[in-house]
Amino acid sequence: MRSPDDTKLDFLVGEWTSSDRTYPGPGGPGGTSAGEASYRWEVGGRWLIYDFRSALPGLGLYEVRGGVAHDSSTDKYQAYSVNSLGALLLYDGVWEAKETLVFTLVYPKRDADTCITYTKRAEGTVRMTSERPAEGGGREVYFETLLSRR
Repeated sequence: MRSPDDTKLDFLVGEWTSSDRTYPGPGGPGGTSAGEASYRWEVGGRWLIYDFRSALPGLGLYEVRGGVAHDSSTDKYQAYSVNSLGALLLYDGVWEAKETLVFTLVYPKRDADTCITYTKRAEGTVRMTSERPAEGGGREVYFETLLSRR
């Protein structure tokens, strides 16, 4: 049975198109692209499983699959992500505000400046940003997408 903390993720369930922007940096030249995403409850309704695909500038087809579940022992969300670059990433997530869920990287190395943020928007879209450590400290956005329902 799903908990109230699980159902807070229901805003992501469904099929989405993505309008993507990659910023210039170590990952490539930057630019815009379009893709698609899918979020669905699986594994006894306890894991929100997702798939994302987009042709990113300078990289080509980029794919990600992962999952999110609430851990009642820590009162955090645990998330994993595997991607077409061969990376396995693990995150801890917390709600920073009613509409903002932030996942901070914990593996392969704990890094508070590497995070993914989902923001529910009033018109039903979802903004997702990926941030990395910035030169000189803090963090900078290197990828963002706007998810719109198909």
